[in-house]
Amino acid sequence: MSALHADKIRAMLDENAVTAVLGLADGVEGHIPRIFTGVAEVDKLKDGPKYPLGKIAWRTLRAMPPGSRLAVVCRTCDSRAIREQEKMGQFPQRAVTCLVVPCDTEQALKCSCSWPAPEQAQGKNPVAGLAAGIRVLLESADRAWLWREHMQRCIKCYGCRNVCPVCVCPECRLEDPSFVRPAALPPSPLPYHLLRALHVADHCVGCGACQDGCPAGIPLLALHKALSGHLFGEAGYLAGTDAPSPLRRGPSHPTGEDRPEWKNCYGICASKGENS
Repeated sequence: MSALHADKIRAMLDENAVTAVLGLADGVEGHIPRIFTGVAEVDKLKDGPKYPLGKIAWRTLRAMPPGSRLAVVCRTCDSRAIREQEKMGQFPQRAVTCLVVPCDTEQALKCSCSWPAPEQAQGKNPVAGLAAGIRVLLESADRAWLWREHMQRCIKCYGCRNVCPVCVCPECRLEDPSFVRPAALPPSPLPYHLLRALHVADHCVGCGACQDGCPAGIPLLALHKALSGHLFGEAGYLAGTDAPSPLRRGPSHPTGEDRPEWKNCYGICASKGENS
């Protein structure tokens, strides 16, 4: 834990600026997520490896009493995912403070990330850093067959959805039999993988949690990066920023429309000043 972050966390807890801190601590077999509530515990916080804290932060804050404030020690992608959760009205504005730990070059290459540190310039196409082995899935003339081979390995475990920090709908279409046929393995790629990819396209921050959590090793990050890259190319839009999505309208959109129907699927609570 950097001295700068540690001192800031101590001050936030001591001044009751936050109710709790979510971060990593040493566990029996590696680093584990943990909630810290006292100044004396701060020394146990660890920077640790990249860990998918975005969804954990969402669940944690929504389980806390109304008015709670949470600090999260996380990577840049998780901080951007939390910004998207805030834009979707999952908790009140400024209820979460992110203390970002930048990723090193090795980790950035592994995730094909063009934004591994918060101070780096925004405005890079999400597909710019894709490795050649992944890029072939987007550019090859045989890409439809390549994707078919990958999708045939899917066991419909819902791991990609469960770990995704921006999959927050209270009722998931992937469990709706009118969209995805129950007990069908592998599931049809169109209503399962593509439906989910399209639904989160303007919220996906490319954290790679879906791919890391897939037991079948499906290169899901390439699919999501392709959609993010299209949004960037057509509208200059990057998820995880303060910019409103070009695909949706609502309080954060230039049109300023309140509570449009599309937001209902997220179970929003911010307008009520609640955490759940």
